[in-house]
Amino acid sequence: MEKYTVKIVTPKEWERLIESNPRYQHAEDSVGFADPETRTGYVMNTGVHHLNRYLLSHEFEHLVEAHATDEDEFGVRHKKFFKQILDPILKVASIAAAPATGGLSLLYSPVSD
Repeated sequence: MEKYTVKIVTPKEWERLIESNPRYQHAEDSVGFADPETRTGYVMNTGVHHLNRYLLSHEFEHLVEAHATDEDEFGVRHKKFFKQILDPILKVASIAAAPATGGLSLLYSPVSD
């Protein structure tokens, strides 16, 4: 049986990961990617438990899928639109949550640069 790993990493760990391997450069604007060559997937921590669970599952599916989808020229599987969709939603959510969090939610922007 083959072993696969999907890891949740902090935004700082994500930056180091992207910079550490030229094959990952195109995944910079994503919040997750799967590398079938190393049998490892990575998800940037969004700060939203259910979203992290979804992303973990999604990247695992990319690792085990029989026919590659969303694969770049380096064989890394990812979609850039996650960040483009999630970033505005999470920004709005942090603004909406501001009264309940005493404004603290405005300090945390999990997907933004």
